[in-house]
Amino acid sequence: MEHRERCRRACIGDNVAFETKVAMAKAMIRRAIADRIPFRWVTADAAYGFSKGWRFELEQADVFRVMATTRHDPVVTRWAIDHPVHDLFNGLPRQKWKRRSCDTGSHGLRIYDWARIAVRPWHRPDRRHWVIARRSVADPGRSPTTSPSARSTPPWTT
Repeated sequence: MEHRERCRRACIGDNVAFETKVAMAKAMIRRAIADRIPFRWVTADAAYGFSKGWRFELEQADVFRVMATTRHDPVVTRWAIDHPVHDLFNGLPRQKWKRRSCDTGSHGLRIYDWARIAVRPWHRPDRRHWVIARRSVADPGRSPTTSPSARSTPPWTT
C-alpha cells in the first residue's frame, strides 16, 4: 500500500510531509523558543543528542540540556581540546561514582553508578558543563553510557 494512501485513511492531509522524530522534536522546541513558551530543560537520547549543531542551538537559546551522545564524541576538557568522552571515565576512582536509582522498572529498582566530569571549563562563568556517565552495577567494567550536560548548578553534591 502506498504511504500517501495510508496517510489519507488516517486523516493526514496531502500537505503534510514525512518528518523523522528528530526533525519533529527540533521543530517543536524551536517553535516553543520562538513563541517564548517558558521551559528550562531539554532531555534527549543519543538519536537527538548526537548533533553538535543542535546542542549549540540550544545553548545559544540558553536552554539547559541533558542529551545522550556516543562514546566517541569529543569534548573540551582542561587537558585537551578534543578529548573522547569514553576516555574520561577510565580509571576514575571508586569514590567518584555515586550509586543512584533511576526509578522502579518492571524488574524492580533500576540502580546504576553515576559519575560526572567537568568539561568546557572556560566557557561561561555563570554556567557549568559536565559529561555524566551511567554504568552498570552488575558489570562496572562495561563502558558507561554518557551524556553531555549543561546547567548552572551541579546535578548532585559530592
